[in-house]
Amino acid sequence: MDRRATTIIPLALLAGVSLAVLLAGQSLAELDRAWWIEYLPLIVFLIAALMGGRMNHSRITFLALVGLFTFLAAGSGGTTEPVQRATALAAGLAVCVYTLLCAHWRERGLVTEPGVLRLLLVVGPMAVLWGLVATRPATLVVLLPRFFAAPLFGRLLPLPWPVLLGALAVGALLTARLPRHPLETPVLPVAMAAMLLGLGMTSPRFVGWGAGGDMAVRLAAGRVACSLFMGVAALVLLLASLEHSYGSAYLDELTGLPGRRALEQRLSALGSRFAVAMVDIDHFKRVNDRYGHAVGDQALRFIAGHLRDIKGGNAYRYGGEEFAVVLPRRGERDALGVMEDIRGRIAEGVFHLRANGRPAAAAEPPTGSPTEGIPLTVSVGIAAVARGELTPEEALDEADRALYRAKELGRNRTVRRSELKEDEPSLG
Repeated sequence: MDRRATTIIPLALLAGVSLAVLLAGQSLAELDRAWWIEYLPLIVFLIAALMGGRMNHSRITFLALVGLFTFLAAGSGGTTEPVQRATALAAGLAVCVYTLLCAHWRERGLVTEPGVLRLLLVVGPMAVLWGLVATRPATLVVLLPRFFAAPLFGRLLPLPWPVLLGALAVGALLTARLPRHPLETPVLPVAMAAMLLGLGMTSPRFVGWGAGGDMAVRLAAGRVACSLFMGVAALVLLLASLEHSYGSAYLDELTGLPGRRALEQRLSALGSRFAVAMVDIDHFKRVNDRYGHAVGDQALRFIAGHLRDIKGGNAYRYGGEEFAVVLPRRGERDALGVMEDIRGRIAEGVFHLRANGRPAAAAEPPTGSPTEGIPLTVSVGIAAVARGELTPEEALDEADRALYRAKELGRNRTVRRSELKEDEPSLG
């Protein structure tokens, strides 16, 4: 799944539902009896939790379970304002805390000892909270002082002020520190915000329900809005789970580029006019031998970063220090211009080693300074197909032959298939 889609879809879902709730107001109460209002968020939360567990992504499972219990608690909070505020305070703080934990926990699986302990840490308190709200709401009101349950912005956003401050703090931490991952920004912040907005919508004082009207109508509209926002949170987590499963199957973990399986699928969908290129890092073995494999990994990511910027095409990690590029509907001249631009930018740039880029227990220390810059170049082979005279697989072999020729000619250059002689061997 495209990274931009992973960023845009959660934000669009949250913005769309927010706008719909504000525009609909009390008319949302008409949907209160629809079965999906009550059950759909639960179903999607369960699917996200199960998929996260199946794909060994326990953090999705944990946060989906937090959302499930939060939705159950919000629906069991009764109609009195003290109970609603106490529920929003307890559940809202739990959402903030668990979001932060899930963001910074390292993946340890579900069926391991750490995984089971974390599962108990999530399910235990959330189940107790749901039980208190459903059976002893008065106890919850007594346990939580009214001062902490008071909303910060009154009718505008009727959430207790500690929840709002906690959400802002967690959001800032996620934005500043969260590493790139399928659960990266904005998936976690949007899921957290949607859950908290769902809790806030249960208040009959929300400005969107108007100052007048029947109390039962405002409460019904609040239940519907709560379900809609909780549904957004569930869908966002499901999206993160799908992104993780896609990445596990199709993305190269080291470079973040699509891998061989994704390349094979892309080749099978090409038309009769296209170009492919093979890219190989020059003297990559020397980099590994001198600086260590950890620095070699940095070099692979450096080259992948340049290839990711190709316009009108897609780059793939082919294996080792080799990459493949697919350029649909491109002729040889266009493909040459694209690949020469990339090759030139790589040659003109300098790859700077990161001082903290190597693991503490690396097998071989680098002999060069960890902050020095080293030049990297690539050799490129191009094969263009104009009228379906070659299959995509055959074109890839021809690009491989052209790459071999570029190596023979001294590296740091691009060779086209049209420049080859018939008897020149393949690199393999």
